[in-house]
Amino acid sequence: MNDINRGFNARQTTSTKVAESFIVPDCFIEFSRFENALLIGPRGAGKTTLLKALTPSGIFCLHKREDLLSELREFSVDYLPVYIPAEKSWRGEAFAVAESVKDSNLRHHILNGLFVDHCLRYVVLALEEANEISRLMELNDSKPWTLRIDTNCEEFLSRQLSRAWKLERTQTSFLGLKLALIDRGNCYKSGFTRIDLVEKVRDLPSLDILEMFRAVIEIVQSKFGYRQWCFSLDEMEIAPKVVVSMLYENLRSWDHRAVLKFSLFPYADFRDLVNFENPVDITKSPVEGQDYVTFVLADSFTKSPSQFVQKLVEKECEKRGTTIFELARYLNHSKANKSRRFNGLNYERDMERIFHQSFYDNPDSGFKEWLKEKGFEKVEDLIEVTGENERARTVRKIAPIVEFRSYYLSHSRGKDGSQSGAISHKGFGYYHGYNQIIDLTEGNPRALKFYINSLLDAMQNNESSITAQNRVIKENVDRFRALCASQVVPYCISSTDSETTLGFIDKLGLIFRGQILGEKLKTTSQLSCEFKNLTPQIRVVIEVAVNAGALILDHSNNLGKLIFDVEGKRMRLSHRFSPFFPLPTITGGTMRIDPTIWKAQSPATIQSDLFGWLDND
Repeated sequence: MNDINRGFNARQTTSTKVAESFIVPDCFIEFSRFENALLIGPRGAGKTTLLKALTPSGIFCLHKREDLLSELREFSVDYLPVYIPAEKSWRGEAFAVAESVKDSNLRHHILNGLFVDHCLRYVVLALEEANEISRLMELNDSKPWTLRIDTNCEEFLSRQLSRAWKLERTQTSFLGLKLALIDRGNCYKSGFTRIDLVEKVRDLPSLDILEMFRAVIEIVQSKFGYRQWCFSLDEMEIAPKVVVSMLYENLRSWDHRAVLKFSLFPYADFRDLVNFENPVDITKSPVEGQDYVTFVLADSFTKSPSQFVQKLVEKECEKRGTTIFELARYLNHSKANKSRRFNGLNYERDMERIFHQSFYDNPDSGFKEWLKEKGFEKVEDLIEVTGENERARTVRKIAPIVEFRSYYLSHSRGKDGSQSGAISHKGFGYYHGYNQIIDLTEGNPRALKFYINSLLDAMQNNESSITAQNRVIKENVDRFRALCASQVVPYCISSTDSETTLGFIDKLGLIFRGQILGEKLKTTSQLSCEFKNLTPQIRVVIEVAVNAGALILDHSNNLGKLIFDVEGKRMRLSHRFSPFFPLPTITGGTMRIDPTIWKAQSPATIQSDLFGWLDND
């Protein structure tokens, strides 16, 4: 099966290409400073894009973009950046080592060796890149993020690094260094693929990655003088947990000439290995805001489209020879949802129409009961409420809920004369329009590009706005569900009542749907939750869902730090699921859920085609 995240993925894009289409996020200038930093976010949030922009090629390209002069006026990189991407095979290798190598010391030796040699190879690539970029500049235009390395210098550096990195043979070129590191990496792999070579693997050097980095700093300094370094490690959630824990611990103090920046998923699974989980060692652990800065790349828990999101859409439209306003006009032209008045990129709810429809056209017994409880004899009395505070407490607070119920609830008369609410199997008209489409992306750059480019295709092919939005919404909801279905809960978690990530999400969605579409209208429907009494297996399922972006964490009380325990944390379902259940794109109140006692059934709707994604995705 092809990677469903392959499209719009910076992993497959060069740093130059990333910089050429780079949209400057609010945090970029601060993140680029010479200080330790953690970059946190789910898949597709833009972590790799940000790190690749801070490479010699990326920096060089950004400085050439005249359209970014004002935004980057404070952008100044005073260090040599080394970008180190994760190796996707690490996770599979970790499982293979766990299965075939019983000696725990040997397991760590193999995994650490693979990690270190991978990183060192990218150090060599960074030196080559810094040299290449220096030759695109004037001879006297030296920058901290470039190095001019001639043949003699390359030989000197290669010889010195060969010794420092304990390579079997002394190398005289960067190419030789890279090949020697690949060869030694293959030797480490033989430790879990060939039993007869295990003893040879034991004899391979056991290296400390930070000491290897320090050796690079010292050797380059001996030739070029003092300079600062930044080692940026991407997708560290894939790396061996012991190594990630060690890197995290060294955010406090390592070398004054270097900083570490690395990206992680929101939930950190190395919690058992960090010192601050042990009260005795808490003084040894790094402190957020003092030893490092955390940057969270995720839409806010209570949504509000950012300028960054608008810039992303504008850029995609510009590539296609159109404007964001033309796209918005096309999306807002859909008449599937008549309860909103659109004005360019903004909209307002037609309160009178919403309440009339729920009272007269498609009567909602829950709404009528609420009116009666509040002392309103008829819907006109609610519409005519005056006073800013009073309208906020009544009219504006209830309008989004009444609007959603009006669209999705149909009522039929039972044999006893009573009304029963049922889900109306309509299209996705409630989610039509520019603002709602943006809400469905959660501000996730990758999700946004999937949506926007498909809708731009439809607009430029003169496809009906209603038809196009229904189709594109379904495609993207199915794509996200397929992504979540592919997130495997670690096999080491055993349980007599196994749970999948997607199955857990579906149960949660049904609980929330009952809150908003139940018989009784709730003005503060509980559409977010906190979990309690988590079993080890359910805990891991939630952790996987958080890292996939399926569950959105409320970081307001966590100050943007890593999450080391999901129990008791406020979270909600991603709006990227909303059309499936359906659910409105609002936050609502918070309920406490004990997954060990809930009894939700699987949705009776048609499941997505989880295995139908092709190369163009």
